[in-house]
Amino acid sequence: MKDTELHTFHQEFIFSPKVYARIGRERAEHDTGNGISSSWNHEDPIHGHGEIICRGKETHAKIVKEGFLQKDILVATALMDMYCKCGKLTSAREVFDGFPIRDVVIWTALIAGYTEHGHGDEALKCFREMQYKGISPNAATFICGLKACSSIQAMSKGREMHSEIERLGYLERDPEVVNALIDMYVKCG
Repeated sequence: MKDTELHTFHQEFIFSPKVYARIGRERAEHDTGNGISSSWNHEDPIHGHGEIICRGKETHAKIVKEGFLQKDILVATALMDMYCKCGKLTSAREVFDGFPIRDVVIWTALIAGYTEHGHGDEALKCFREMQYKGISPNAATFICGLKACSSIQAMSKGREMHSEIERLGYLERDPEVVNALIDMYVKCG
């Protein structure tokens, strides 16, 4: 895969609003009424997403063959994001585990995937592991972490995040973090 093909992949597949709009529509079709889509909770075959997954796996194979996966964190993160959005968390984790360098963006993509699919414990485990490895969370990471706390009623971890958010100054400069914090307290009681 040449750089121009990689750029095309980014533009036409990973960052395509059409792809995500289709996923969103199909996800809504499988909604169980509690806000959680039945076909998106597990590693079951994805109903109606075969074409997207098939194309994504083909592109993934090309990227691996050409050696881009080990060199480009944007490519690795985009692949993880695609797998997460399609509910293939094991595949997303495999991409993550195979990438040699991990920054806050790639960690956040993994944490967001686990959180989105109801795996709050795993999301918080990744959050802790990321910090243990010396990588500081950014606003997006905190938002995902707080959502994970909300989903599993982890008030004590949410309070820890609150302290860190306050220490880092996010309360004064990031209303989305503040909203996620308020949401966590409301949902955790």
